[in-house]
Formats: sequence, structure tokens, C-alpha cells
Amino acid sequence: MKWMGLALLGALAGACTNSQPQVPQIMTQVNRVWSPPASAWEERLTVFVQVTNGDGLEVLDRVQIVNDEDRLVFILDKSNWTRVERTGETWFGANNLRVPGGRVSSGNWRILVSTRAGLQVESPFVIPPAAPGTSTSSGSALRFNKPANPQKAFTFTGFPADVLVWALGAQGEVLGQWKTTNNSFLLAQVVPLPALQARVKSLILYSYDKIRGQGVEAGPFEVK
Repeated sequence: MKWMGLALLGALAGACTNSQPQVPQIMTQVNRVWSPPASAWEERLTVFVQVTNGDGLEVLDRVQIVNDEDRLVFILDKSNWTRVERTGETWFGANNLRVPGGRVSSGNWRILVSTRAGLQVESPFVIPPAAPGTSTSSGSALRFNKPANPQKAFTFTGFPADVLVWALGAQGEVLGQWKTTNNSFLLAQVVPLPALQARVKSLILYSYDKIRGQGVEAGPFEVK
């Protein structure tokens, strides 16, 4: 029946409104990260963007993070973006994006959010320069000491004293966390359950530098 086919096509056309995505908020942070393989500090960029869309968020195709001056583009899609659900909000982005040379450029950046239908919205953001009076040096070398006996204390130097320790499993899942102002900790403090302790593959240290307005991260450090 031809009229039923036409009615169905009309209903589908009405449902596909091709709504343009919107970006109510952008969150950015520059992190100083200690890479154990390189034994060096480098800056990395964290960017998350809140997205709304009248057709729903499943029609989103990609998020691009662009620095025109540096000719730098990060492309995020379903294969590599992190999706975060908050109360009434959905955010897309990535943590610790690596930049050439290990230094995140201050100044003008922009975000492009695109749908599968080709509709796009652009939003600018700014990475501020380092606070006046702060050194651009990333700090001293970090030393992380793993005990021969995992029941003994892990120790570290060259990292802020106010630290959050994350314990990660083989797939990067968080198995536990522990906040301390000491430069030593026990695995049992981070992951109290013995059954979970056996699954810990690596540890990450995190702190926040209020003077620079930056996150400070080190790791992952292999536990076994």
C-alpha cells in the first residue's frame, strides 16, 4: 500500500530534525605528568566538553580539539573519547592528551563538535599562561620505590606531599584509592580487600598544584 509507505517516510523525515549540537560548557586543565619510561616530566592537556543535541547524543560523530597556531588537532570519537554522565549533563573528552615537545601552548584553542549528518558547532577556549612568579620548570626528578615485599611500604620523593594514590587493575580499572600527606603508603591502605590487592597491576600518584592551577600526576608504576 503506497500511502502507508509515504506515511512512514514522512514520519521518518519528521523524526530526523538534524539538530545542531550545542556546547554549554568546556572544562580544561593542564597536567604535569611524570612518565616512568622516559624518567622525565611533561605537560599534557585534559579537555572535556558538555554537549547537548535535540536529536540525542548518539548522533555525535566526533570532537576535535584544535590549536591553529601549532597546527595541532586531536580527533576524538566513540573509539577513544571518554563519556562522563553527571546529573543532567553529558560530557565528552579525554585526559592527558600528549602534545609535541611535552609543553602545552597557552593562548587560543577551539573545539569542533560534529554530528553524523555533518552539522557542527565551534567553541573557543583559552589556556592561560603560567601564573606570574612561577617557574616553568616541571620540578625535580621523581623517585618511586617498590618494596621487595608487597606488604611493606611504597615510598616516593620529588612529588607533592598532598597526594592521592590510585590502584589500577590490568584493564585500567580503579580498584582503590588513598589520600595521604606522607611520602609512603601500604598497598593495604589503598586497596583494603585482600582479593582486590592480588588484582592490582599498577599505581598512580596525583596531586593538584594550586599555584600553577595544574594537576600533577606520576605513573603508572608497575606493582608486579
